[in-house]
Amino acid sequence: MTDCQQLTVPKRRRYRDQRVKRLRRKVVADQPALRAAKFCALVNSFAQITLLELDAYEFLREHGVAGPDGELRSSVIVVQRLISTQLELANALGLSPAALGDARAIGQ
Repeated sequence: MTDCQQLTVPKRRRYRDQRVKRLRRKVVADQPALRAAKFCALVNSFAQITLLELDAYEFLREHGVAGPDGELRSSVIVVQRLISTQLELANALGLSPAALGDARAIGQ
């Protein structure tokens, strides 16, 4: 990407991309084996889902779980699904407590 193309990227997208990169770096720092190219897409998905989940949860904290009509917001279900997807990805990457415990048991 040239410098001119970088200037046309919307500021919000650059901010989002930076957040994803930072989280990816943290994940890879915690689990160096995930630096392999075969894990790149999975680590990227995990970072994106994690940030989406955090943003959706923050929305619920600001606006409450009930909408103006008193009904449960659909975003509650979205957060639930994001957390479920995040857990699946964490298990696949070996980042969940259960997976980390299994890895330690195998190493002993």
